[in-house]
Amino acid sequence: FWFAYGQLYGYYGILTAAHHDFQQVLDNRGLTPLWNSVEGQLKAALAIQPLIISNGREDGWIMPTHLTTMGFYVLRVRSNLVEVRSVLDR
Repeated sequence: FWFAYGQLYGYYGILTAAHHDFQQVLDNRGLTPLWNSVEGQLKAALAIQPLIISNGREDGWIMPTHLTTMGFYVLRVRSNLVEVRSVLDR
């Protein structure tokens, strides 16, 4: 869980800095809404800080698995970054 959390924290720091450095490029390519979505997803994932980290079943209601939830956020962010890259490659 904490490894995935650290990855997201690193992504958030790098992408926030890149947002400030390349704001004009993002605006010109129309990527600002997508970029803001990525940052919002990262913030939402970083807000997950359970007192007790559960390693329950993936479909668990009472004791969910926090690692799977964090992994889901990592995959969403990576998917959006692939979309950003494809727009920038055009």
